[in-house]
Amino acid sequence: MTGQRRVLWPLIIVGVGCIWLLAVAGAFPDVVHDLLLRAWPVLIVLFGFDTLVGRRRVTVLRRSIPLNLVGAGGAVILLAVVIWLAYENQGDKLRDDNVVTLERTLDPAIEQVRLDIDVRRTTVTINPSTNGPRTLRAEFRGSEESEVAIAVEAESDSTILTLVVTEDYTSTIPRLEDIGRSTLIIELPITVPIQELVLANAEGDVTLNFSQPGDVGWQPGQTRLYPQPASVLVDLAGLYRQSYVLRAMQIGSVAMSVGNGDLVFRLPDRFGPEDSLTGTLQVNGGGITLDVPADVALNVSLADSGEPRYEYPDEYELLFDGTLKRKNTDRFRVSFTVTVDGGAPLVVNHK
Repeated sequence: MTGQRRVLWPLIIVGVGCIWLLAVAGAFPDVVHDLLLRAWPVLIVLFGFDTLVGRRRVTVLRRSIPLNLVGAGGAVILLAVVIWLAYENQGDKLRDDNVVTLERTLDPAIEQVRLDIDVRRTTVTINPSTNGPRTLRAEFRGSEESEVAIAVEAESDSTILTLVVTEDYTSTIPRLEDIGRSTLIIELPITVPIQELVLANAEGDVTLNFSQPGDVGWQPGQTRLYPQPASVLVDLAGLYRQSYVLRAMQIGSVAMSVGNGDLVFRLPDRFGPEDSLTGTLQVNGGGITLDVPADVALNVSLADSGEPRYEYPDEYELLFDGTLKRKNTDRFRVSFTVTVDGGAPLVVNHK
């Protein structure tokens, strides 16, 4: 046995023994203990490599280096790559170990609703309610690592109700079996105006769909109620895909921030004479798709944004500053300010 090998393996054995004792004593956080249990096979790889080529040396930059040291470095790199791949694969799995729900029929005194949503690695869907014209519902499904709070707040003398959804992680680095992707589904009342919708998602896809909610609460002979959206501000800062279904609903503003996800925004089918819709859409690591009624004038401008890859109908024109607008129009019912990465798709469709 060479001098280097006489030193290497005793050090490894002593180090592993010390780590084992500390782990048994509970000195490590759960995540570290979990990783150590999963990492021990790398010692077999290192032992096999050392047995095979440990006596040899390699010359790098005129310096002779024992291959067993190269093997030790390679084993550490291999371990890091395996851990990273394991977390990446596990992180994309949808989890439903942790379920939190809230459902409320709004009191007649409530005239407006405000939403404040802050989630992490979550797919968000917001739809008009199918359970009643004044029903507000939120459902979160995720892993035990997600610490979620869903609550409604309203001042005693206020006619505005606020739905607050917050998600955080119980530890900075979760255990492998505790991570995964979450889902958040929110159903909004179709006859109560939405004053403001603020959403921040660290990672996930987003779909805003102001689609026709159907004949919810409608009977033959009755007049259908179609409240109209007013203004939207969306702020996307995180990583994955979220869904909002809000057609034929009145909304004041939306602020969304989503990272590494796409935003799909389906606008209302109709607007009242004084209705308008404005918004700020910030998407990192994804694209934006806007479905716009053919008779609604849309204006999209860029703010601190890369140059997107545009797709739009013939009725629109692209200006030199990156503004996309309806041709021969001075008054726009819908105006968005967007921020996307360079080359990200910015698609406008007529519906």
